[in-house]
Amino acid sequence: MTRPRLATLTAALVLAATAAVSAVATTGAVDRHVAPVEDGVTVVAEAILASTPFEQAAAIGAAAEGTAAAATPGCQAKPYALAAWRMPATFTWYYNPAAAPASVAASALPAIKSATNTLFSARSRCGTATTTVTTGVYAGTSTKAAQVSPKGTCTGNDNVSVTSWGALPASVLAYTCVYYRTGSKTVLSSDVLIDNKVHKWFTTKPAG
Repeated sequence: MTRPRLATLTAALVLAATAAVSAVATTGAVDRHVAPVEDGVTVVAEAILASTPFEQAAAIGAAAEGTAAAATPGCQAKPYALAAWRMPATFTWYYNPAAAPASVAASALPAIKSATNTLFSARSRCGTATTTVTTGVYAGTSTKAAQVSPKGTCTGNDNVSVTSWGALPASVLAYTCVYYRTGSKTVLSSDVLIDNKVHKWFTTKPAG
């Protein structure tokens, strides 16, 4: 496995306030779908895609030419878009470690918890003051798995938010499914499945 296919757990991509692990150097686009799944409930599905060799080469070339993005890209930008859903006052989530890769079996949970705490404390890399009205609660490990298929589709809502590991399409680093009430827009649950078949993971960036 080559270095471009390695990913890091230290940065979390969080959708609807559940911890989803993303890659820093290898994250490409995000593929998003929104659809009603049952009477009064809507699901937002997002696939976090690995970058292509072309995207990786372009990023390396930009850095070599001194045209890479600033350390805090986007901090000067003013536009924003509100999510379609709202978080409840308390959001409870679980972690299933059963299929975690051996390389991060011991360190994945602390990294995911740290990233989730960062989200719920509303910390900003730009140093701006932020507020949040949701409390994130890690409720422990669970034998339940994220309800995401190996094909990268949401398979159901059991009203339990779980982050777990499993097979996904080769281009996908992680897949999230957020269910919310269509009327009130309040999130009911959010599952995250992280790939454990194709991509290599670490919580401390290897030297070199």
